Amino acid sequence: MNYGSIPLGFDRLSIIRRAIWTLHSRIKAGDLQTDWPTFHIPSETPSISDGDILYVQWIAKKVAQHYRLNNTTFIVSRNPRLDSAAQVEVRRTNEIFVEFKKLDFRYQTEIWAIMAHEIAHIFLNRLNLGFLDRLENEILTDTASIYLGFGTYFLSALRDEVSQVSHSGYKTTSHRIGYISADEAGYVLSRRDRLVGENSSSAISSTPGQNGYESGTRRF
Repeated sequence: MNYGSIPLGFDRLSIIRRAIWTLHSRIKAGDLQTDWPTFHIPSETPSISDGDILYVQWIAKKVAQHYRLNNTTFIVSRNPRLDSAAQVEVRRTNEIFVEFKKLDFRYQTEIWAIMAHEIAHIFLNRLNLGFLDRLENEILTDTASIYLGFGTYFLSALRDEVSQVSHSGYKTTSHRIGYISADEAGYVLSRRDRLVGENSSSAISSTPGQNGYESGTRRF
């Protein structure tokens, strides 16, 4: 999963549409709501004070269960030398290693969104779905995580932070994750919403995410 500034707009839409078609080669449209409903964080959660790594391992377990990857064990660790926000070791065993560059528990939707992306790599690998080009494969993975129930977390993780740089000056920093724009994520989520008969707008907690959803809906 990547951190960075992804330009707004729909420059990657052709790849995203191909990604959705690829998913539907294995997943029937009518099965989305029954087999991959919109994900909701369980009401009973462990305490972060019990150990932040253990907490993230619990998140990974819940995300994996949503993807129907049962009987998996996650080993989560920090690696500040990563070039991306996180990475997963893709292999066909029940023991999966996930590395995070950093863990900021002020923004838990971001952790859920990143974990949804990383475990989608495992999900797609088990289905033998993937694109040869690395960037296109990452776009497929973003698309899959949104399309299979984690779209509101992806969009809620997008935020603008305002910081004071002088007595009278302020700077706005746009914080983005993934490999597609907010507009494109909104497009994917709106396509899913149409299929399952939902409207995810009220569940998106950030203004950039709301704007992306509205833009994507208009494009769809």
